[in-house]
Amino acid sequence: MSGYQFTSPGFRPLIGVFRNGSARVDKLTTALVEFVTAHPEISVIFVTAYWQQVMTGYTYRHEGEIWIDDGYDGSGSGYNKTAAANGLRRLSEAMPNTQFVLLDDIPSGPDLHLLSQLRRLRFVPEIKLGMARSEADIQRATYDPILYKIANASGNISYERFFADICGATLCPLMDGEDLLFRDGDHLSWTGALRLTDKAEELLSTYLVAQIDQR
Repeated sequence: MSGYQFTSPGFRPLIGVFRNGSARVDKLTTALVEFVTAHPEISVIFVTAYWQQVMTGYTYRHEGEIWIDDGYDGSGSGYNKTAAANGLRRLSEAMPNTQFVLLDDIPSGPDLHLLSQLRRLRFVPEIKLGMARSEADIQRATYDPILYKIANASGNISYERFFADICGATLCPLMDGEDLLFRDGDHLSWTGALRLTDKAEELLSTYLVAQIDQR
C-alpha cells in the first residue's frame, strides 16, 4: 500500500466554504482536486477534521467561528453544519470516481492536556485523569449524525468511527499507567496513536482491497 498525505494546519477539503469575515481562499482545496485529477490511480481519500469546530464553531479553544458558502443565510454559526455538508457534497461531485472516507475525531478539552492537570494531579494524586465519557459523547453528537447523513446520501462518501473505542465506559483516559495517550487537549500522543496501528491497517486494507476488487 502507498499513498500521499495532503495536510496543512486547519485545512479541511470543503469546496466553496470559508470563514466569515476572512478573505476567501480555496487554494488548498483547488490544489487537492487538481492533484487527484492528475493522479487517477488515487482511488481512496481519508478525510480527517476537527469536526466539532467545523460543525459548531465552538470548542475549548474556539468560540463562535462562522463558516459560510454562497448560500449563507445569515444564521451565524448555526449555518456551519449546512456549509460543511455542502462542501463535502461538492467534493464528492468534483471527484465522482474517488471514494471518500470520513473519519470521526478524538475527544478534546483541557481534561486531556497534562499541563492543565498538573495541579489537580499534585493535590489529588489518586484521581483518574481524563475526560468524562459523557462529555466526549456530547462532543461526538455535534457531528456524528451529520456525517452519517452525508455518507448515506452519497454514492462515494462513507463514514467510519475510527476513534470510537478510545474512551472507556465512563472515562476517556489521559494516561494508561505511565503512558501518556494525549499530547495536548486535542491531539493523540505518539504512544496513543501507535496503539491504533492494527485498526488503521485493517481500515486501509478494507477500502483499498475493495477498490482493487472493483477494478
